[in-house]
Amino acid sequence: MLLLQTLNHPHIVQVLAYCVPRLSLSDQKNSRVSMVTELGETLGLIKLLQMPWEDRLRVSFGLSKLLTYLAQSPFGAVVLNDFRHQQFVLVDGELKLTDVDDVSFKQPSCETSAHCEQFFSSSNFTLSVTCVNGRCAGFNQRKNIFNAGRYFTSLLLAPGTPQHLEQRVAEVVAAFSHATWEAERLLQHLASIVDDYSSGAYMQRRQPDDHATSVHDFVCQASLAPNACTLSVFDVREAEDVCDREATCKAFVMTDQKTWTGKV
Repeated sequence: MLLLQTLNHPHIVQVLAYCVPRLSLSDQKNSRVSMVTELGETLGLIKLLQMPWEDRLRVSFGLSKLLTYLAQSPFGAVVLNDFRHQQFVLVDGELKLTDVDDVSFKQPSCETSAHCEQFFSSSNFTLSVTCVNGRCAGFNQRKNIFNAGRYFTSLLLAPGTPQHLEQRVAEVVAAFSHATWEAERLLQHLASIVDDYSSGAYMQRRQPDDHATSVHDFVCQASLAPNACTLSVFDVREAEDVCDREATCKAFVMTDQKTWTGKV
Protein backbone atom coordinates (compact mmCIF):
# COMPACT_ATOMS: atom_id res chain seq x y z
CA MET A 1 0.00 0.00 0.00
CA LEU A 2 2.80 2.39 0.89
CA LEU A 3 4.56 1.70 -2.41
CA LEU A 4 1.37 2.32 -4.38
CA GLN A 5 1.06 5.71 -2.67
CA THR A 6 4.71 6.60 -3.23
CA LEU A 7 4.79 5.72 -6.93
CA ASN A 8 2.97 8.84 -8.07
CA HIS A 9 2.18 8.80 -11.78
CA PRO A 10 -0.93 9.39 -13.97
CA HIS A 11 -0.78 5.75 -15.11
CA ILE A 12 -0.60 4.28 -11.62
CA VAL A 13 -3.94 3.99 -9.83
CA GLN A 14 -4.44 6.68 -7.20
CA VAL A 15 -4.94 5.70 -3.56
CA LEU A 16 -7.87 7.77 -2.26
CA ALA A 17 -8.04 6.56 1.35
CA TYR A 18 -7.30 3.68 3.69
CA CYS A 19 -8.67 2.42 6.98
CA VAL A 20 -6.67 0.94 9.86
CA PRO A 21 -8.93 -0.88 12.37
CA ARG A 22 -8.49 0.00 16.04
CA LEU A 23 -7.68 -3.63 16.76
CA SER A 24 -4.50 -3.29 14.74
CA LEU A 25 -2.92 -1.30 17.55
CA SER A 26 -3.30 -4.14 20.04
CA ASP A 27 -3.68 -7.19 17.79
CA GLN A 28 -1.33 -6.68 14.85
CA LYS A 29 -1.35 -10.37 13.96
CA ASN A 30 -5.04 -10.38 12.96
CA SER A 31 -5.39 -6.80 11.75
CA ARG A 32 -6.20 -5.88 8.16
CA VAL A 33 -5.87 -2.55 6.40
CA SER A 34 -8.48 -1.59 3.80
CA MET A 35 -7.50 0.58 0.85
CA VAL A 36 -9.71 2.69 -1.43
CA THR A 37 -8.45 3.50 -4.93
CA GLU A 38 -9.80 4.93 -8.16
CA LEU A 39 -12.52 2.81 -9.71
CA GLY A 40 -11.41 1.16 -12.93
CA GLU A 41 -12.54 -1.47 -15.42
CA THR A 42 -10.75 -4.81 -15.27
CA LEU A 43 -8.80 -5.77 -18.36
CA GLY A 44 -8.79 -8.91 -20.45
CA LEU A 45 -7.40 -9.76 -23.86
CA ILE A 46 -10.82 -10.02 -25.51
CA LYS A 47 -11.88 -6.61 -24.20
CA LEU A 48 -8.63 -5.06 -25.43
CA LEU A 49 -8.89 -6.59 -28.89
CA GLN A 50 -12.49 -5.40 -29.27
CA MET A 51 -11.44 -1.78 -28.77
CA PRO A 52 -11.22 0.53 -31.80
CA TRP A 53 -7.64 1.09 -32.98
CA GLU A 54 -7.62 4.64 -31.66
CA ASP A 55 -8.36 3.41 -28.13
CA ARG A 56 -5.75 0.66 -28.43
CA LEU A 57 -3.25 3.36 -29.42
CA ARG A 58 -4.22 5.26 -26.28
CA VAL A 59 -3.57 2.21 -24.11
CA SER A 60 -0.18 1.61 -25.74
CA PHE A 61 0.80 5.28 -25.45
CA GLY A 62 -0.12 5.32 -21.76
CA LEU A 63 1.85 2.12 -21.22
CA SER A 64 4.95 3.70 -22.77
CA LYS A 65 4.62 6.64 -20.36
CA LEU A 66 4.41 4.24 -17.42
CA LEU A 67 7.44 2.25 -18.59
CA THR A 68 9.48 5.43 -18.86
CA TYR A 69 8.54 6.40 -15.31
CA LEU A 70 9.33 2.94 -13.92
CA ALA A 71 12.76 3.07 -15.56
CA GLN A 72 13.49 6.38 -13.79
CA SER A 73 11.49 6.09 -10.56
CA PRO A 74 12.71 7.55 -7.23
CA PHE A 75 13.47 3.96 -6.17
CA GLY A 76 15.54 3.17 -9.24
CA ALA A 77 14.51 0.99 -12.18
CA VAL A 78 11.35 -0.81 -11.04
CA VAL A 79 10.59 -4.17 -12.66
CA LEU A 80 7.12 -5.71 -12.59
CA ASN A 81 7.78 -9.39 -12.01
CA ASP A 82 4.09 -10.26 -12.39
CA PHE A 83 3.29 -8.43 -15.63
CA ARG A 84 -0.18 -9.42 -16.84
CA HIS A 85 -3.44 -7.82 -17.97
CA GLN A 86 -4.84 -8.43 -14.48
CA GLN A 87 -2.33 -5.98 -12.98
CA PHE A 88 -3.98 -3.09 -14.83
CA VAL A 89 -7.33 -1.33 -15.05
CA LEU A 90 -8.87 1.28 -17.34
CA VAL A 91 -9.89 4.55 -15.69
CA ASP A 92 -11.81 6.82 -18.10
CA GLY A 93 -10.06 5.12 -21.00
CA GLU A 94 -6.56 5.45 -19.53
CA LEU A 95 -4.46 2.41 -18.62
CA LYS A 96 -3.39 2.36 -14.95
CA LEU A 97 -1.24 -0.04 -12.95
CA THR A 98 -3.10 -1.25 -9.88
CA ASP A 99 -1.00 -4.10 -8.44
CA VAL A 100 2.58 -3.58 -7.24
CA ASP A 101 2.79 -6.56 -4.90
CA ASP A 102 5.55 -8.28 -6.88
CA VAL A 103 8.17 -5.72 -7.91
CA SER A 104 11.95 -5.40 -7.63
CA PHE A 105 14.15 -2.32 -7.56
CA LYS A 106 17.69 -3.64 -7.99
CA GLN A 107 19.15 -4.85 -11.25
CA PRO A 108 20.13 -8.55 -11.01
CA SER A 109 23.68 -9.19 -9.79
CA CYS A 110 26.19 -10.79 -12.14
CA GLU A 111 29.81 -11.75 -12.66
CA THR A 112 29.67 -12.00 -16.45
CA SER A 113 27.13 -11.02 -19.11
CA ALA A 114 26.11 -14.69 -19.32
CA HIS A 115 24.41 -14.16 -15.96
CA CYS A 116 22.30 -11.38 -17.50
CA GLU A 117 20.17 -13.61 -19.71
CA GLN A 118 16.61 -14.78 -19.17
CA PHE A 119 14.85 -17.19 -21.51
CA PHE A 120 11.10 -16.82 -22.04
CA SER A 121 10.02 -20.24 -23.27
CA SER A 122 6.48 -19.19 -24.25
CA SER A 123 7.92 -16.61 -26.66
CA ASN A 124 11.14 -18.47 -27.54
CA PHE A 125 13.03 -15.28 -26.71
CA THR A 126 16.17 -14.65 -24.67
CA LEU A 127 16.49 -11.28 -22.99
CA SER A 128 20.17 -10.37 -22.74
CA VAL A 129 21.98 -7.30 -21.37
CA THR A 130 25.56 -6.49 -20.36
CA CYS A 131 27.08 -7.05 -16.93
CA VAL A 132 28.48 -3.74 -15.64
CA ASN A 133 30.10 -3.41 -12.22
CA GLY A 134 28.41 -6.54 -10.93
CA ARG A 135 24.92 -5.59 -12.12
CA CYS A 136 22.89 -6.43 -15.25
CA ALA A 137 22.67 -2.92 -16.71
CA GLY A 138 19.18 -2.03 -17.93
CA PHE A 139 17.75 -5.49 -17.28
CA ASN A 140 14.68 -4.29 -15.34
CA GLN A 141 13.70 -1.79 -18.02
CA ARG A 142 14.16 -4.27 -20.86
CA LYS A 143 12.15 -6.94 -19.06
CA ASN A 144 9.26 -4.51 -18.56
CA ILE A 145 9.39 -3.53 -22.23
CA PHE A 146 9.43 -7.14 -23.44
CA ASN A 147 6.48 -8.07 -21.21
CA ALA A 148 4.58 -4.97 -22.28
CA GLY A 149 5.10 -6.08 -25.85
CA ARG A 150 3.92 -9.65 -25.46
CA TYR A 151 0.87 -8.79 -23.32
CA PHE A 152 -0.16 -5.49 -24.91
CA THR A 153 1.46 -3.67 -27.83
CA SER A 154 2.24 -6.65 -30.08
CA LEU A 155 -1.42 -7.63 -29.92
CA LEU A 156 -3.01 -4.17 -29.90
CA LEU A 157 -1.15 -1.86 -32.26
CA ALA A 158 -0.85 -3.78 -35.53
CA PRO A 159 -4.50 -4.80 -36.27
CA GLY A 160 -6.43 -1.97 -37.91
CA THR A 161 -3.52 0.47 -38.18
CA PRO A 162 -4.25 3.32 -40.65
CA GLN A 163 -2.46 2.54 -43.90
CA HIS A 164 0.00 5.43 -43.82
CA LEU A 165 1.07 4.63 -40.25
CA GLU A 166 1.69 0.92 -40.78
CA GLN A 167 5.48 1.11 -41.21
CA ARG A 168 6.03 3.33 -38.16
CA VAL A 169 3.74 1.21 -36.00
CA ALA A 170 5.50 -1.97 -37.16
CA GLU A 171 8.85 -0.51 -36.03
CA VAL A 172 7.44 0.25 -32.58
CA VAL A 173 5.87 -3.21 -32.26
CA ALA A 174 9.18 -4.85 -33.22
CA ALA A 175 11.06 -2.72 -30.67
CA PHE A 176 8.66 -3.85 -27.95
CA SER A 177 8.77 -7.49 -29.01
CA HIS A 178 12.58 -7.69 -28.95
CA ALA A 179 13.21 -5.04 -26.25
CA THR A 180 15.65 -3.27 -28.57
CA TRP A 181 14.72 0.31 -27.65
CA GLU A 182 14.74 1.98 -24.26
CA ALA A 183 11.44 3.19 -22.80
CA GLU A 184 12.19 6.85 -23.54
CA ARG A 185 12.68 6.15 -27.24
CA LEU A 186 9.48 4.10 -27.40
CA LEU A 187 7.61 6.97 -25.77
CA GLN A 188 9.01 9.49 -28.25
CA HIS A 189 8.03 7.37 -31.26
CA LEU A 190 4.52 6.71 -29.95
CA ALA A 191 4.09 10.40 -29.09
CA SER A 192 5.01 11.25 -32.68
CA ILE A 193 2.48 8.74 -34.02
CA VAL A 194 -0.23 10.13 -31.71
CA ASP A 195 0.55 13.71 -32.79
CA ASP A 196 0.41 12.85 -36.49
CA TYR A 197 -2.74 10.79 -36.03
CA SER A 198 -4.43 13.61 -34.09
CA SER A 199 -3.48 16.31 -36.60
CA GLY A 200 -4.06 14.27 -39.74
CA ALA A 201 -0.45 14.80 -40.83
CA TYR A 202 -0.06 11.06 -41.51
CA MET A 203 -2.47 11.11 -44.44
CA GLN A 204 -1.51 11.36 -48.10
CA ARG A 205 -4.10 13.71 -49.52
CA ARG A 206 -5.89 13.23 -52.82
CA GLN A 207 -8.79 14.85 -54.57
CA PRO A 208 -12.17 13.68 -53.34
CA ASP A 209 -14.46 11.61 -55.54
CA ASP A 210 -18.21 11.89 -55.79
CA HIS A 211 -20.35 9.32 -54.00
CA ALA A 212 -23.97 8.42 -54.33
CA THR A 213 -26.10 9.07 -51.25
CA SER A 214 -27.40 5.98 -49.46
CA VAL A 215 -29.71 5.53 -46.52
CA HIS A 216 -28.46 2.03 -45.71
CA ASP A 217 -25.93 1.35 -42.98
CA PHE A 218 -23.70 -1.71 -42.59
CA VAL A 219 -21.28 -3.27 -40.12
CA CYS A 220 -17.56 -2.76 -40.70
CA GLN A 221 -14.31 -3.78 -39.02
CA ALA A 222 -13.15 -1.67 -36.01
CA SER A 223 -16.54 0.03 -35.76
CA LEU A 224 -17.28 2.04 -32.61
CA ALA A 225 -20.88 0.79 -32.74
CA PRO A 226 -21.90 -2.89 -32.75
CA ASN A 227 -24.66 -2.66 -35.39
CA ALA A 228 -23.35 0.03 -37.73
CA CYS A 229 -20.19 1.29 -39.38
CA THR A 230 -19.12 4.09 -37.03
CA LEU A 231 -15.48 5.14 -37.30
CA SER A 232 -13.33 8.08 -36.17
CA VAL A 233 -11.52 10.12 -38.84
CA PHE A 234 -9.56 13.37 -39.00
CA ASP A 235 -11.77 15.12 -41.56
CA VAL A 236 -14.04 14.63 -44.59
CA ARG A 237 -11.17 13.66 -46.87
CA GLU A 238 -10.07 10.81 -44.62
CA ALA A 239 -13.71 9.69 -44.39
CA GLU A 240 -13.76 9.57 -48.19
CA ASP A 241 -10.57 7.50 -48.25
CA VAL A 242 -12.02 5.03 -45.74
CA CYS A 243 -15.27 4.79 -47.69
CA ASP A 244 -13.38 4.19 -50.94
CA ARG A 245 -11.53 1.23 -49.40
CA GLU A 246 -14.76 -0.34 -48.11
CA ALA A 247 -16.64 -2.00 -50.97
CA THR A 248 -19.99 -1.80 -49.14
CA CYS A 249 -19.70 1.93 -48.42
CA LYS A 250 -21.72 4.17 -50.73
CA ALA A 251 -21.93 7.33 -48.59
CA PHE A 252 -21.22 8.57 -45.06
CA VAL A 253 -22.47 11.05 -42.49
CA MET A 254 -20.17 13.28 -40.37
CA THR A 255 -21.09 14.12 -36.76
CA ASP A 256 -19.74 16.66 -34.25
CA GLN A 257 -18.70 14.01 -31.70
CA LYS A 258 -14.99 13.97 -30.76
CA THR A 259 -12.66 11.19 -29.56
CA TRP A 260 -9.73 11.58 -27.13
CA THR A 261 -7.41 12.62 -29.98
CA GLY A 262 -9.89 15.19 -31.28
CA LYS A 263 -11.09 13.11 -34.21
CA VAL A 264 -14.71 13.22 -35.40
